[in-house]
Amino acid sequence: MVRWIGSILKGNGFSRQAKRAYDIETQVEYCHPYYGFNVCTTCETQGHRPLIIASLKSKDKALPIFSFRWDAHGEHLNIDIEGVTQQVEKVFRKEKQGYRGHKAKSMGGKLFSVQISVPGHHIFLGKIRFKIQENVVMAGNVGICSKVIAVLTKDGRSRTVE
Repeated sequence: MVRWIGSILKGNGFSRQAKRAYDIETQVEYCHPYYGFNVCTTCETQGHRPLIIASLKSKDKALPIFSFRWDAHGEHLNIDIEGVTQQVEKVFRKEKQGYRGHKAKSMGGKLFSVQISVPGHHIFLGKIRFKIQENVVMAGNVGICSKVIAVLTKDGRSRTVE
């Protein structure tokens, strides 16, 4: 059984995946001088890869990279940290020990406030708004009930058959 609940379909034989982001608007209030903020020019994904909308790349290769990723399952924007140990990734996701910014704050619709910090450094503060195109796939069986009515004529006599 598949049922419609708001903007999400729930049930067996259903999957959905973010295909692309478009109409991206940004408002950068602060970006650390070592970092460059880049919005994807073509925000599309193939297969089951994540949909990356923007990134923060450092001029210093020793510093981490941050990717702004749409999480279709949770319907929110996640910020992923890359180029660090697994332990640092876990601490960043939990937003502890001076790390902040893994889950952007929703301001309604697809408008998010992003604030990224690492111990001792404020990295980014801004807002991002976008639209998402999703692929929705449903698998199942569809039964069609129909009624056939025929008129048979034989030897000048007619009869209706259902």
